[in-house]
Amino acid sequence: MVTQAANQNPTWLGQAKIRSQTMGTIPMDSGQNVPRPFDIPQVGYAESFDLATLMSFTYSVAPTGTDAFGPLTGQMARITVFVNSIGNLADLSGFSAAFVSAIEYAYRYGSSTLEGAPSSYLAFGAVGTTAKTNVTHHRIPLGLYLLNFPYPIGLFQTALQNLSVRLIVRWLPLVATAGTPGSGAYLGGTVSAGQQGQVSINETYFDPITAPSAQPYLGFIHRWSEFQTSLNKAGDTDILLPGQNYYTRVIYQIVSGAAGALALDGTHLTRLRLMYGANLAPFDEDETSFEASKRMQRQYPGLYQAMVTGWGGNTYLGVYWHDWIADSHDNRDWINAAATTNLRSRLTLSASGNYTGGGYINTVTEEVAPLALPAGAVVQGQAPPV
Repeated sequence: MVTQAANQNPTWLGQAKIRSQTMGTIPMDSGQNVPRPFDIPQVGYAESFDLATLMSFTYSVAPTGTDAFGPLTGQMARITVFVNSIGNLADLSGFSAAFVSAIEYAYRYGSSTLEGAPSSYLAFGAVGTTAKTNVTHHRIPLGLYLLNFPYPIGLFQTALQNLSVRLIVRWLPLVATAGTPGSGAYLGGTVSAGQQGQVSINETYFDPITAPSAQPYLGFIHRWSEFQTSLNKAGDTDILLPGQNYYTRVIYQIVSGAAGALALDGTHLTRLRLMYGANLAPFDEDETSFEASKRMQRQYPGLYQAMVTGWGGNTYLGVYWHDWIADSHDNRDWINAAATTNLRSRLTLSASGNYTGGGYINTVTEEVAPLALPAGAVVQGQAPPV
């Protein structure tokens, strides 16, 4: 009888055990747009959070239309993942979270639709005077899957003392303000029955691993952020991308128009660039010949087609992105901001657009941020080469 020696160098692949559990719910507050937190249990390496939102309501007078962002927001004004020792791991509007979800599923699984049942988005716009329930889905990914890393980058260890991880939502009202995309779900109408609903929170995570050789490296933070830049003129608009981090994706949402008539603008972008230094532009695409759009279509053809044909009766032209991991699925092309100066995106818009109504560009960044460590500090796991 031969006794096999125990593995002296266990690996992540041999030790990692993934789990998926529903952690709880946050009830709807009728669109008060105030923070509603949920404390995430301390269970292991957080990989992602899935939010399933169910909203029930009745109109006595049917709405006249659907808000431009309505089918994708899930009536979420904001979704935030906050850690007391780090800050925000994710801070996104509901509309942006829908695109993050879609890109995540296209990147990892080749999905051609948003996460969740696509029929729920298609049915969003069909509202009459009978009781209705909307179902929407969002995923907030914390782990970034790259082929040249054995584990997802950015897993966050929640099973620590004195650590608080909170998922916080802000709700939008049912009735939107006309010409203000993302302010609600539907335009006009009269609500006869109070809105009821909740968001159910499901966490995907990996069990903690005790063997040092199998532990994921925790010296990186994977972070999603969103900010807004005013759009009040034709020509170039620069969007500064802060240094020190690795950028993997940047998503742009162009909103323009007259006062009270703002809308996604998919017709006036003429040039999309990533620049640094004085005028160096490693990425420079002429959108008058649809170079940016063709690249986006190549990277995620199903997602791009869905944007063109529409979810919930709405199309979403006017959303553009840079994606530096879609082609190789590794860190070959990600942008090292620390190795540049004045890193920025430059969007050029034609003079035929209307920029008088308080338009803006929403920018979503996906970053891998190395932790700044005190001298002598030790981080779990072995640092991978970058």
